Amino acid sequence: MDIQSINYEMEKYIQTNEMAGAALIVRRYGDEVYRNKWGYADIEKKQQVEYDTIYRLASMTKPITSVAIMQLVEQGKMRLDDSISEYLRGFDKPRVFALELMEDGKYKSDSSYPAGLSIAELLKIMKYIPARRQVTIRDLLSHSSGMGMGPLGLEFASKLIDKNDNLERRVNRWSKLPLDFQPGTKTGYSAIVGFDILGRIVEVVSGLNYQDYLRKKIFEPLGIKDISFQLTNEQLARRAKLYCSEDGKHVLVQEGDELWKEINPEIAGYYSGAAGLSGSIEDYDKFTTMLANRGAFNGVRILNKETVASIQNRGAKKQLNSSPGSYWGLGMRVFAQPEL
Repeated sequence: MDIQSINYEMEKYIQTNEMAGAALIVRRYGDEVYRNKWGYADIEKKQQVEYDTIYRLASMTKPITSVAIMQLVEQGKMRLDDSISEYLRGFDKPRVFALELMEDGKYKSDSSYPAGLSIAELLKIMKYIPARRQVTIRDLLSHSSGMGMGPLGLEFASKLIDKNDNLERRVNRWSKLPLDFQPGTKTGYSAIVGFDILGRIVEVVSGLNYQDYLRKKIFEPLGIKDISFQLTNEQLARRAKLYCSEDGKHVLVQEGDELWKEINPEIAGYYSGAAGLSGSIEDYDKFTTMLANRGAFNGVRILNKETVASIQNRGAKKQLNSSPGSYWGLGMRVFAQPEL
């Protein structure tokens, strides 16, 4: 797609109210070849999107958590195939839902669990089987842990959540979470659980709370000032409003939406390794350019070249709801055949 086509498509999204605003930076072989911005960060105030507009990074937090883990692996402080129970109590005897989760993300019904039962009804009658092995760091990074990856696991995990949690308390509760499948046998997507556990492991191994670790070991070395769990008043003034599109109109999503209630660092200092960061496109560009440069940015090395290469290794072979031409590496999706 050429530059004119990019601008045409983005303008169309703005004009049809599919997006309120957006910003884009494109690099090729490390050099910036295109940047542009469209629409509004705050429609009511007519506040246009700028390159320093702050967004909720949501699951773009996960690659940053992956880099934090890989730094500690590189330093010899942990290994990818270590069981998470080596760092966290209560995870040494995982159990698995007895109902099989198939590759399309649906459950295989049988005489014990007939079709038509709701998730709540299934949980009431559910039996469990022992996991064949423990969950490892690699399983979490490659979304192959089975933790919070199917409807049963997601529902079970949500019942363990207290909005006043910090990361340690939340992860302690998740030690009781049954797995949606045997670890390492499939891969899909662990939206919150897996990477929050990885964030907690970073805290245990490094001795720093997760916010401080990212700031000292990743953000400050890269010159990143506008990515954080807890924003200053000045940064909050630059944060984009969150909108959804309904019937061709923008509808403001309230700050207390359900997901944000679960991971909001401003409530209890809950530093979610899965979805808790906010930041600007300019600063996230520094992070992604570091990865594209095989671990270095502006003369500062964050990871070794070999470590960045290993991030592209394929996770489990059987993928749930997989995207054609792509697979999970270590914390990041790898597009092996982007044309698909």
